[in-house]
Amino acid sequence: MSSLRLPPGLRIFLGVLTVIALFTVYRSSSPHGSGPAFVAESFQMESRDASGPVPGLEVWLHQSKTSPPTVTTTVTNKNHYAVTFLSYDSPLDNLALQLGIVSITPAGASAPLELPILQVRRFWPPKRDSLISIAPGASENRDVVLDESRVPMGKVGSKPSVMLTGKWGHVWAKSKSGISDANLENIGSSPDEYSGKFASNKLQLTIG
Repeated sequence: MSSLRLPPGLRIFLGVLTVIALFTVYRSSSPHGSGPAFVAESFQMESRDASGPVPGLEVWLHQSKTSPPTVTTTVTNKNHYAVTFLSYDSPLDNLALQLGIVSITPAGASAPLELPILQVRRFWPPKRDSLISIAPGASENRDVVLDESRVPMGKVGSKPSVMLTGKWGHVWAKSKSGISDANLENIGSSPDEYSGKFASNKLQLTIG
């Protein structure tokens, strides 16, 4: 029995028709006809919104005195807009040393000193004067004094290293004037608040 042979032109036509049919099935199985691009765009938007102003807050330490050893903490707003944050448990908290935000590691030691942690009770909801606002490109400073009443200086050595680590609890991408009393009353539940970890540079101190 001889096999059925199709004319060359008809074979080409049927091949093109098959490709078109397969492409149509693929397109119909993808929602909106552009599923992968839509998902990628949504993921990029969510990532950008989730980061907020926190990555643009730089925490830097430098030594401002040798006796008593004093570390100056500087927070610089690298964002192109004003940022406000709650001072509680932040790098600029006046109780940063007592709250365990500051770690001190003697030279050659594998772990920081174990310092007593102070348990504090804060005003809650916080007052407006507990907010720190930094304009774009500007900085705010706080000094941390390592005095004998808080740090066992005999265990520190002559070249200890100091670092700040912790978590920004409440950050807004706006100036203090843009935060209403209602925002403070309901702090923690606002969709325009951000939080995230912070870590400073590791500073080697000179003890005078």
